[in-house]
Amino acid sequence: MKLLTAVLSSEDLEKTKRCLTTVGDDAVLIINTLNKDYVQEVLNAKLDISQFAITLSNGTPGLGKQSVLDYFLKTSYTHLTFIDSDDYYMPGGIERIKEHLEDFDYVGCLTDVYTPQRKLLSMLEWQFPKTLRKEFATDKDKFKTFYKTMRDIAQAYSHETIVQRIVGLSKKGARAFKFSDKLMGLDDVQAQVNLALECSKGNIKGKIVYDKDIYLYDRSDGAGTLSDFVDNTFTPEQEKIFWEGIHEGEYDAEAFEYESVISNLTEEERMRIILDYDIQQN
Repeated sequence: MKLLTAVLSSEDLEKTKRCLTTVGDDAVLIINTLNKDYVQEVLNAKLDISQFAITLSNGTPGLGKQSVLDYFLKTSYTHLTFIDSDDYYMPGGIERIKEHLEDFDYVGCLTDVYTPQRKLLSMLEWQFPKTLRKEFATDKDKFKTFYKTMRDIAQAYSHETIVQRIVGLSKKGARAFKFSDKLMGLDDVQAQVNLALECSKGNIKGKIVYDKDIYLYDRSDGAGTLSDFVDNTFTPEQEKIFWEGIHEGEYDAEAFEYESVISNLTEEERMRIILDYDIQQN
């Protein structure tokens, strides 16, 4: 396996520098932003990174993520892991992704969120968006099982895991879907649903892991929850774009492999690592 690690950045040079300290040699920094001053700031910083690209932005997060896939598909690398530059990999996280990706085209990860209160957010504190809860309200909805499955898995494994992110793709997996360039948010949720449907149809092989030692989702800057974002920003037009972008097919929860990985770290060790990386604390 030849794995490319891609760091996607649109703002905050200090967090980008932090994220880059957690990646290996086979890494690319992709800048996707409408902020020309930030582009110049990154160029002036002369960061120690072997591969670097500036991609076209229209202000949507999905176009930036798709530019990561497009970059990967043009390379000789066989697999991809990618991360937003305000998050970071835990020690050994990339090696764990390699292990999970063996024989799979897509790996999604359930992990911790570091909150403004300097805590790891529990599953029970997380609220799914009202607009999406409405769609998953009945057994007749073909997508209802997707989020119910994700939530049930997380609750079964631990009350300290809440987030699913796409953390690994093969070339086949990267070609199986596209991030929306029209959504102002929830592009990753739409992508997860589409990957789930492609797995259900047997087009790709997918795996969902609960592994808190892969990466940390850092929301310590005070950003709101997903529910806050959706309830305030997810307009009827955006909701229409979301559902129109869903692939055809029936969801099959048994199409995935699920794995819970016992952490190598104690809670105290994990918090010590997180506090060391906490930019606002330092």
